[in-house]
Amino acid sequence: AVFASCDVGERADLEAAFDLCSSRFGRLDILFNNAAIQDTRNILDATDEDFDLLVRVNLRSVFIGTREAARRMIDHGNGGSIINTSSSFAIVGSPGYAAYHATKGGGSSLTRGSAIRLMRFAPARSTRRGCDSVPQILLPILKLRCKATFRCSR
Repeated sequence: AVFASCDVGERADLEAAFDLCSSRFGRLDILFNNAAIQDTRNILDATDEDFDLLVRVNLRSVFIGTREAARRMIDHGNGGSIINTSSSFAIVGSPGYAAYHATKGGGSSLTRGSAIRLMRFAPARSTRRGCDSVPQILLPILKLRCKATFRCSR
């Protein structure tokens, strides 16, 4: 592993971190998009600036990180793993956290859409599943949908 300090909302910072990894290890194999911040203010109390900051850290970083890592993984031809952390708040509501809900819902949707596009580049042996932030009651429904759409292990 190698550590790189960066602003996850800045494409140039993420690219520099990926370049450092590639120069040290020859390629980028794994990206774990885990940066997040929360704001507990409700929709009436949150400001535009609060919302913009949450979007920058919780959603923009996932978009840029996924896109740039995928481009590198496709270029080196051996696939890789992109792991995006979400939250149960992506699908359930609460009195506060309005902006957080929006960013986590967006990140989950971005992950699904990206996976559908990128699965064509994955080596056949790399099929896997994962919906860790989804409540257990929904997993059987998602597994059925997944089996109808993708090749799933398990």
